[in-house]
Amino acid sequence: MLFRSRFRNTLSNGGAGTRLTIGDRSVAIPLVQAGQVSQVGDPNLQLAETYTVQVGLQQSAPQRGSGSIAVSFAAAPENINAMVDRVLAEIRKLQAQGPSPDLVAKAKEGAKRDYETALKQNNYWLSQLSLKYEYGENPETLLAVPDYYRKIDAAMIQAAARQYLNVERYVRVSLMPEKQ
Repeated sequence: MLFRSRFRNTLSNGGAGTRLTIGDRSVAIPLVQAGQVSQVGDPNLQLAETYTVQVGLQQSAPQRGSGSIAVSFAAAPENINAMVDRVLAEIRKLQAQGPSPDLVAKAKEGAKRDYETALKQNNYWLSQLSLKYEYGENPETLLAVPDYYRKIDAAMIQAAARQYLNVERYVRVSLMPEKQ
């Protein structure tokens, strides 16, 4: 499932935005969803499948603002429709109620851990410094990522879900096994 949207070009934090590592790039975005799915055995899920939420924002220099949010999962073919329905229900719940304090805390902690791991890898520094150069940004902001994470709250996430996850407008692609 892919949700495409026009993203606001004015970033928070005085234009610095919230920086997240997406693939091999660090981009400033007003939306944060990071971390792992917790409590897989939660009875509210009612589906024995796993899924991963990926957030991706594509920004082409010099114009910013185009982006996509992808939700992908592996499921048995007979469970795909139920999984899609569940994802859409979870998005609607996030838009209506916002994330729980526990989910916000876990997401922030997961993002912090990922950042700390990335700091130890040469390819992270190479890609981040290259992007800073390409966008004419101060490379010292790479060290401020934890400060951005600390500022994220439930209201920010809920507002982003409302703005960027239009459950009436998305692309759904399913790869099915070949029929024998």
